[in-house]
Amino acid sequence: MTCPVKAVTVLEAKEVARVLEDHDGFVILSHREPDGDSVGSQLALCSVLRRLGKRAWAVGEDPMPAIYRFLEGSVRLELPSAVSDPQVFVVVDASNIGRVGGLEALKSCAADILNIDHHGSNTGFGRWDYVDPEASACSEQVYWIVQELGVDLTDEEAACLYVGLLTDTGAFRFPNTTSRCMKIAADLVDRGFSAAEVARKVFWEKTLESTRLLGLALSTLEVRCNGQIAIMHVSREMSREARATSSDSDGFPLYTKVIAGVKVGLLFREQDDGGVRVSLRSDSGVNVEKVARVFGGGGHPTSAGCVSPGTLENAKKDVVGEVERLLEREVRQLGKGNGRDSGSR
Repeated sequence: MTCPVKAVTVLEAKEVARVLEDHDGFVILSHREPDGDSVGSQLALCSVLRRLGKRAWAVGEDPMPAIYRFLEGSVRLELPSAVSDPQVFVVVDASNIGRVGGLEALKSCAADILNIDHHGSNTGFGRWDYVDPEASACSEQVYWIVQELGVDLTDEEAACLYVGLLTDTGAFRFPNTTSRCMKIAADLVDRGFSAAEVARKVFWEKTLESTRLLGLALSTLEVRCNGQIAIMHVSREMSREARATSSDSDGFPLYTKVIAGVKVGLLFREQDDGGVRVSLRSDSGVNVEKVARVFGGGGHPTSAGCVSPGTLENAKKDVVGEVERLLEREVRQLGKGNGRDSGSR
């Protein structure tokens, strides 16, 4: 059964709260390979809805990454089989419907999609869309929705949203860190959880498998384009050697950007089911979301991702080539801005 076509409505937080109040059954979904923002948004919103007497399920196609399992004191990601007669899909932190995990198994259950996201590349796929590219994280949007619902966050729910802010801003180091985001973080910490303990678990408490995999990945690090591009990869063989899962490489892309002079960092991860997942990171002046879009992905100007269907070497060749062309275009634009053509590089 397919969902009927309905007019799309663009909402603000207050109107999203009204949609949540007017319905009873919710399936909360996010993107495949969940990160801190998607997990935090899902768990906090699901817990709040349940406390309001709603039927709500936070559903995940992929298992929760080990570093976020300490958040499962509120609710956990469930399989689609646990769901019973939902009225609304709430999709958080996904820029397009193709990125959503678990939707295919559930789409015949409900007609309406509430799309909550902060990616500027969001395709507006919901019956209701609450898309705010100015938000530092989807967790920030969920915070405002909860405020409009008039619900006091528990310390566990606040910790979930704090993890979303913490991870999507790179511990408040990325350009998307705003005064609004910091004020929200302060309010969340006031709910009683330990911010230091959350930061330790997210950033400093790694599994042995993850640490071994990081060592192998760092050994692949190389720079190209006169030191402007840094590349690192994780092969299936490396994952087997370290006995690591896909979530054990969370955070690895940041290591491609710590080298002085690097404008764009790339991490290539071979997937078990074929293809290569590519994570792109950049300075604020280089929009890597444009590169990700070429390969069917998306994200933010300084943090984006895509999947290449080919081999690891082909993925490197194709994506790095596109990044080089992007840098060349920027150099040309800079030359025009200075009233001269400065060449390719």
